[in-house]
Amino acid sequence: MTRTGDATTSPEARGQAALDELLKREAASVQIHLMQTNYVPGLLQVEGYATEMIGRIRSLDPGDQELADRVRTRMKRAAGLAERLEGEEPPRVSVLIDEGALRRLVGGRETMRKQLAHLSDVAKLPTVELGIVPFGFGAYSGLAGPFEVHRDAQGDDAVYFESTDESKIVLDEAEAERRRRVVDSMMASVVSGDDARALLETISREL
Repeated sequence: MTRTGDATTSPEARGQAALDELLKREAASVQIHLMQTNYVPGLLQVEGYATEMIGRIRSLDPGDQELADRVRTRMKRAAGLAERLEGEEPPRVSVLIDEGALRRLVGGRETMRKQLAHLSDVAKLPTVELGIVPFGFGAYSGLAGPFEVHRDAQGDDAVYFESTDESKIVLDEAEAERRRRVVDSMMASVVSGDDARALLETISREL
């Protein structure tokens, strides 16, 4: 069991319980590491992109209530992070996105250009580090699946794994540290900083 404040929580949760735990923890995260190979991380998605991605992945039709609920939740998460990043004590965010995810046309050219522009704007913020894993990078551990690592001000860690079948959250310091090292070590070898924003602009022009 893992103790957080006055509450004792299970070291692992799945499904809706995992998402509920994530929503509670990410609102207080001071350090966030994101690894995403297939699509733009949910915390950084714009609404049109989120709607198309969630609908396609879960085979939900436009107007479906589940789709609307899931998009609403995702946009609430994204808005919460955006507000915190512009606040007085923003979290530090390190995010790795595969180049293939950025070149995949999701929701049409206008939606994709809006999504790329949003990523570029976020990457300009002083506490955000964006890395793009180029096609020439080769195989890396993130190809096994996406993950998020959250740490709060008390040093409590959570690792979230999102899956179409069943998402999972793990409250384990060693696992969190291992995942953070993966992101941090790769960041020095991928396209980052001004080069990452330049690549986003290039991809947008080539759509």
